[in-house]
Amino acid sequence: MRSFVLPILFTLAIAGCGSSSNDNGDGSGGAADLSANASSPDMELLSRCGHPGDVGNNLGVGKFCTNLGPDCTGNGKATMCSALFNGQTPSASDAYFCSFQCFTTDPPDVCGDNAACLCNASNLCACIPTSCIPPGDGG
Repeated sequence: MRSFVLPILFTLAIAGCGSSSNDNGDGSGGAADLSANASSPDMELLSRCGHPGDVGNNLGVGKFCTNLGPDCTGNGKATMCSALFNGQTPSASDAYFCSFQCFTTDPPDVCGDNAACLCNASNLCACIPTSCIPPGDGG
């Protein structure tokens, strides 16, 4: 008996979820607005550097990107997205900007306008927008 009742309940539950009405509750007859509000706190991007709308400098350094697509393709020299190095869990230390590798021996202007070559402890270097370099980290 139980195996017969469950499929009927499941079918009734699904049928009860549908509606042929286009009324969104305000009497206008229009469809409900299911769009997300990008300014709500749960939709904000956790980012230390790089935000939607950032265009980058004359070499493309600083253009906003994500690791979900080819955002830096055709972006001058800056064809690598820093988001590729973010962790699995979103964090306030994440970065979302286009960059390219530079070297300690490069001239100071190698990264273009408002950007600098910054190296880590392993002497791996990349071009970083100067607005993203914490005070005291050189550049």
